[in-house]
Order: sequence, then structure tokens, then C-alpha cells
Amino acid sequence: GWEKGRLDLNGELSEKLVVLKEGYIRLGESQFRLHGRFDTKTPQRPEKVEANLTGVLGLAQASHWGGLGRPPLTGNLDLTASVRGALANPQWTVSAEGAGLRPSEGALAPGSLDLRGSGNLEGFQLSHLWWHSSQGDLSLEGGWSRKTPAKGTLSGRAMDLGALGKFLRLPEFNGVRGTLKAQVEGPRDPA
Repeated sequence: GWEKGRLDLNGELSEKLVVLKEGYIRLGESQFRLHGRFDTKTPQRPEKVEANLTGVLGLAQASHWGGLGRPPLTGNLDLTASVRGALANPQWTVSAEGAGLRPSEGALAPGSLDLRGSGNLEGFQLSHLWWHSSQGDLSLEGGWSRKTPAKGTLSGRAMDLGALGKFLRLPEFNGVRGTLKAQVEGPRDPA
């Protein structure tokens, strides 16, 4: 369906470049500011892009945009992202933070999320993804590239295993806390 919102753009356009001095978009709970530049290809250099985005993303709304019937998390994330370099292989960074996020799984307590990552068209590096709640702390770091399989390290501290017990229908896990350390490796990219 359609959503009401607002879009404001202020920029310059020529045959050689596009400069977005400021862009603003608001849809429901989500709103973003964008500024950047695109330089066309010249004999001396390839097409080049440079952009920065900041904003707030409503997770329930983003889940709806993604076609999910039930959002895995509700609440808002503060986002910051950038992209720079040749258009054929730009470098990007992303960070997201949110507090008071509510998982849709009823056995899980609300918590906070912190994510930092970077990459390009050949792969990405997840510097960290942290989840903190009254049920403990989880962290994931790792990466993927076209040349190597996805790899990561998953860690958990002071984890309340009661939530896992509810999910697995094992009441023996109630009141038990644990620590987790796992190395995960995915398949290679078939391309």
C-alpha cells in the first residue's frame, strides 16, 4: 500500500555531476537525511559516488516494506551510512543503534542493539553486532567475501537460558545462566 510522507531535495545538476546538498525523506516513523555527490566518467577517472545518510528507521515499518507479516523487532534504530569511491566498486560503512527494542518472540526481553559494518561489492566485514538485555549479552563479528566462505564468532555472556528453555519446552533451563562461544562458517559463494 501507499504511505504518506515527505520528500525534500536541494541540489545541483549538470552534465558532469549531481550534487545533493540535502535530501530529506519521512515516511511514518522513519526519516532520513542524505547528502552526496555523483561525478560522471571522464577520460581521467571512472564514475565516482560519495554519499552520507543519517536517520531513524522504524523497524515494524521496515519489516512491512520487506514483506514480513510480523516484524522480528519493533522500535527505532538510529542509522548512519556512507558510500564512497568508484561506482564500479564503492566502499560503504553502516552503523545502527537502538534501545528499548522489542523482539516479537515473547520469551525474549527488550534490549539494545549496536551494529557496525563496512564493505564493498566483493564482501563485507561485520565489526560487531551487540545485543544487550536483562537476559544477557550476545555479540557477533565476522565477514564474507566472494573468495572466502562467511565466517563469524558468536559470543554470549550471562545468558538467561530460561528463554531457550521456553522455546524448546524444557523447564529445566529456568533460572540457569550460561556463556556461549561459537565459531560459525558458511558455504562459499557459488558465483
